[in-house]
Amino acid sequence: MPPRPLPKDFQEPPALPLRSGLSLELDVNVATFLYGGGAEAGRNDSFDPFRIPSIRGQLRFWWRATRGGAFENSEQLRAAEAQVWGDTVQASAVKLRILSAKPGVEKPAAKPRPDGRGWDDEQPRYVLFPAQENRKNVGRIYTGGSFRLEVRAPEPLIADVDSALWAWFAFGGIGGRTRRGCGSLYCKTYAHTWKAEAMLGDGLPRGWPTLKGGTAVMGTKKSPWANCWQECIDMLQTFRQDRPRPRARSKWPEPDEIRRIRETHASNHEPVNPLRGFPRAALGLPILYHFKTPGDPEQNTLNVVDSDDVELRMASPVILKPFAVSATEAVPLLLVLNTQPLKSVQGVQLVLKQKRGATEKIAPPDPAPVLRRLVEFAKTTWQGQEYPL
Repeated sequence: MPPRPLPKDFQEPPALPLRSGLSLELDVNVATFLYGGGAEAGRNDSFDPFRIPSIRGQLRFWWRATRGGAFENSEQLRAAEAQVWGDTVQASAVKLRILSAKPGVEKPAAKPRPDGRGWDDEQPRYVLFPAQENRKNVGRIYTGGSFRLEVRAPEPLIADVDSALWAWFAFGGIGGRTRRGCGSLYCKTYAHTWKAEAMLGDGLPRGWPTLKGGTAVMGTKKSPWANCWQECIDMLQTFRQDRPRPRARSKWPEPDEIRRIRETHASNHEPVNPLRGFPRAALGLPILYHFKTPGDPEQNTLNVVDSDDVELRMASPVILKPFAVSATEAVPLLLVLNTQPLKSVQGVQLVLKQKRGATEKIAPPDPAPVLRRLVEFAKTTWQGQEYPL
């Protein structure tokens, strides 16, 4: 049988695709515990520890936070974002590739003591508790790890990509719980840099978090990464638990406000706090209020719901993390993103829910006073400097 001739279009092999644009290769080290980051929530993939979709998601967020302040509404933002990062219609103009990777060492977030009396929890527990609270199924965390990231982009988009990369390394991370310092990254190319020119906008709140109009507080004392991270979290924990002494009643008004709403209290816990409301809602939702004394209310949850009563969540506008000084040292950093007050968000309602009890609608608090208090507390605790963004 004579050979069949090839169609004309297949007689010449296709040319190799051109790799257009400018390329940057970045060596990145994971400097704090990594929690999650894989396709399954709370776990890291040993075969793919640094997933490109996760990295791309982080860069999109930090692009909105830096360059997104230049746009007045979400329609303008989406159109501009698609030009850089792509959407369902067009592919991203920015290409990301992991050239090499070294996974971190997996370990349990807590382990029983040899004598069987209690547990040893990895620190800071105030951050890692989601992996520690179920003693029958303790979560896994990862220490160390590194990767080499190739970033390729057309020349007109270099400023956009550079801004997103800087903010990601400075304020973000990889995996879960990054707003509390998990998965913090060190990249020598971007370490200890401050790019004021990356933060666009007029400082007014948008429908998405922005850096412009926010506030940063930076400590002055550098220390090893792990120590610096613990210092960051200790500050927030002390602020949120504000008590005159250990095990004393909280100075915050929420516990007594719940006792008033639920019309019950322990004999020695009569509501006496003159302040009212739920100010700590400004620090992120949901919040669980657990009462231990008989006679006090059952556990209550403060959260936001949509018009169908579906529970949502409100990410904290507060970011805490070590700010890189070198590969081994950092200074504590508090970042308060510029966000819309909850009362300005359409279609959501703040509610207090109890398993056995009516759901109560709660007036959203003004976030400014509690965030201002947090900024002042961080400055005093760290002997730090405030930087309006």
